[in-house]
Amino acid sequence: MGRPRTGSVERRPDGTFAGRVLMKDGTRSPRIPLDARTKKQAHGQIAAMQAVEDRERTYYLAKVGEVVLPAPDEDLETVDAWYARFAASQECGAGHRRVTGKFWGKWVSPILGSKTMATLRAEDLEEVRDKLDVTLRGGLLQPATARNIWSIVTAAMKAAAHAKDRSLRVHKSPIYVGILPPRPGRSRVRPWLYPTEWLTLARCPQVPADWRRVYALALYTGLRPNELRALRWEHVDTTAGLVRVTEAWDPEAKGIKVTKTEAGHRVVPLRPELLPLLRERAPDDELVLQIPWTRIAQRLRVHLETAGVSRPRLRATSATEMPMDFRALRDTYATWRALEGADVLSLKRELGHEDLSTTDAYVKEAASHRGAAVGEPFPRFSFGSNSQNSSQAGWRVQNSFKKQVRMAGFEPAEIEDSSSNSGVSRAPESPIGPRSADIAPRYLPGLGDTLGDYAAEVTHLALFLEDLELGHGPEINSRGGGEA
Repeated sequence: MGRPRTGSVERRPDGTFAGRVLMKDGTRSPRIPLDARTKKQAHGQIAAMQAVEDRERTYYLAKVGEVVLPAPDEDLETVDAWYARFAASQECGAGHRRVTGKFWGKWVSPILGSKTMATLRAEDLEEVRDKLDVTLRGGLLQPATARNIWSIVTAAMKAAAHAKDRSLRVHKSPIYVGILPPRPGRSRVRPWLYPTEWLTLARCPQVPADWRRVYALALYTGLRPNELRALRWEHVDTTAGLVRVTEAWDPEAKGIKVTKTEAGHRVVPLRPELLPLLRERAPDDELVLQIPWTRIAQRLRVHLETAGVSRPRLRATSATEMPMDFRALRDTYATWRALEGADVLSLKRELGHEDLSTTDAYVKEAASHRGAAVGEPFPRFSFGSNSQNSSQAGWRVQNSFKKQVRMAGFEPAEIEDSSSNSGVSRAPESPIGPRSADIAPRYLPGLGDTLGDYAAEVTHLALFLEDLELGHGPEINSRGGGEA
């Protein structure tokens, strides 16, 4: 075995040192400036560089045009430093920037962050991929999350070769090409409501009619929750039967923004079953839905249970299943449209998808239920007498979450009157009184014996008390003897 290669050192006329390493093909590299005060230090530095070259072949790859080295007088930029410049150049929302930065910091930076960006190799990216695979096998990461992390890596490496900002270009070609992505797997999926289940919820007098209107709008338009939150009446054309989707709520900036993709900017046909409800709009309202958007998924689950919709899949939580939430109403719309026989391209446009494979998932789900006794999609519905006595249009549900519930006796200790301008707290009449005593057991389907059941029933009760305080509770007659 021959003597290890150590490179060569020379002293420059100005007294500084430079070194050269021997490359794979037997030739020497360009002179490399060394930060050394003595010849001994210079030999130590170039010997370390020779060892790196023997392992990574950086200067050889630069010679044959596979990587681009910075000029000798430039600092060697780390991957993390380069990514910081790349992330700052991206045109995206604050939420996207925050999430991608979090993923990069947790999954990519510990492996690649301290390496030199210009000399990064495909083998380095494979280390990231391998870490994701190990975590996926351990069940500690969802496949969809792994795919998102890998897409962050590949997008960065693509920019490192072809970015419009030429200062970001440090590679001749994307180094991720040819690397297999993380192992595939099934991500968690949401359930969807059967048409028969929706009719049960729509007809339940114990569920406030105003909230049933909210669910109807989500179910029969298929808009994303943040699109519904930003929807204005000026975008709803009940004469033509169309709704224009141009804006969405930005949870990071806490304001309305334009839709993030070109596909998201679209015109959606209004279902004829929904038109009578939309024509009840209240005067002078700008936004279609003026509701409290906190705890909305929890509220929907409580309302489903109150209505007796108790299919186990709606509550299932596992590595591949998610429980019912407000976002699942959009999934329900997509599945119902596929059950109707809508072609996949039309459905893609309605939903504002960029990728056809996203839409195809709903088509496959509908195909697996075709012929099942789930009811006809988009059934006509009515809310009965309860809807006649609620506020005009029923789209305005005031926020009244600032309250305390005294556990002893299940009575509210104090409720802030959010509908008044005085800001003075008032002690309301006991909601568990003559008028509500008969309906509370139906709103709270049995007090459980376990601690978990107890907590669930307290949640039911808190929402029940809130709806009563707002005047959106279930209809009862003047004697408290049941439904009107």
